[in-house]
Amino acid sequence: MSTKHSRLLQLPTEIKLSIWTYVCGDKLLHVHRDVDDDRIAYRICHSQDTEEAIHKRFMKRGNYTTKNLPEYIDPWLYHSTCEPQNDNLDLRFLRVCKSIYGEAKLIPYRSNTFSFQYPAVFTFFYHTFPPQHRDKVRRLHLHMEMGAKVIIHRDSQSWQDAFLLRLIPAFRNSTHINISIVLGSTACWNAKLPKDYRGWQTQWMPAVLALKALPLKTATVMIYDDVKRCDDHYSDPQNRQIHAEGASWSNRRGRTVRQDTAECIERELLAGGPVGRETTE
Repeated sequence: MSTKHSRLLQLPTEIKLSIWTYVCGDKLLHVHRDVDDDRIAYRICHSQDTEEAIHKRFMKRGNYTTKNLPEYIDPWLYHSTCEPQNDNLDLRFLRVCKSIYGEAKLIPYRSNTFSFQYPAVFTFFYHTFPPQHRDKVRRLHLHMEMGAKVIIHRDSQSWQDAFLLRLIPAFRNSTHINISIVLGSTACWNAKLPKDYRGWQTQWMPAVLALKALPLKTATVMIYDDVKRCDDHYSDPQNRQIHAEGASWSNRRGRTVRQDTAECIERELLAGGPVGRETTE
């Protein structure tokens, strides 16, 4: 296509870049493995809430009870409308001409947020992603599910391996990251009561703090309980009493321990400071 005969290509570069970004950028892409074709596919997020809005809601101070603690939510429910639509990113416009390709080819990598729910999918993504474009990725969203008791070490180790061996060396220019951590059991915390919590000793913390090696400009962290296991957990009178006391303790400060912990992790990720700081009242 000749620039001489195209009004679109005659537009100022800034306007054209805005158009290309509208078409193939500023989106959250759920990365998944297409089992039939054994390839990586990208599903456009259709959540009505941005990750920043969800994070703001999570961090909001409140008057909490046992059942309305902000962590008693499954953050993946916000994306429940994304999976059935299977709306993939369409990049066919890049084939129109060399001029458009030259201007827009990096926008899908630099402008979009790549979202991962499982470390195995991230590993497969790493092996199939063009090596020459890995350092172009700027935004990541990680949904880290940590299993209960026996398998939490396996889950945290899988994420830590994915970060240290693949994410940090290959996607070393990532500057924006959103992390949601779903805990499968109160055994993930080394404490009976929230006020006794010492989060820096948990098994999953090293996997998260490994991301300090990235040149991050923004980082949001949210910590949740696994909703599927919470109902069974609350059915135990002793656990119900523990959470009731924890809610009461939180109300005296307007914050919950998971909120405080998430905030501490954010500071660590952005400052690259020392590991081992404790959450205090």
